[in-house]
Amino acid sequence: EGSVDRRVLECWHTLCTLPRRLATDDSFSFAKAAKEVQVALEKWTAGGSEGVKEEGEADVNKWKAQALFVSLQQLVRMYQHQWARTPVDMCFKVLMDPKKRALFGKKLSAVEDLINILQKKKKGNEKHQHDSQGHYQGSGFQHGKMGW
Repeated sequence: EGSVDRRVLECWHTLCTLPRRLATDDSFSFAKAAKEVQVALEKWTAGGSEGVKEEGEADVNKWKAQALFVSLQQLVRMYQHQWARTPVDMCFKVLMDPKKRALFGKKLSAVEDLINILQKKKKGNEKHQHDSQGHYQGSGFQHGKMGW
């Protein structure tokens, strides 16, 4: 997989660039950056070969957890946009595996809080999508149309 130094550098790169690329209104760029988060989550393991951890491996996992956590926070913020929901859902689907969540170590409860926030947002969106007659309640067009 590579040296510890190279993986620490990758973590720093992720921490410094990925959250900024997720904070965009370009749906294509957002989906591409979200896919990077998803792939990073899918590939992330406890590290070390054959159960023997290299020196510095614990630090790499801490940095990786921090870098991915900051990206997950940005993903939750972007969930307000309709075009961002599918990529966000795909990233958080990876976290349904308790083994993946456990990799976050001390940040585990914070990650679970993000999952709960996202689930509340999903339920809120489902509840407010249609009015009592089944009409879509989106951008407020229906409210503006009332005055015509």
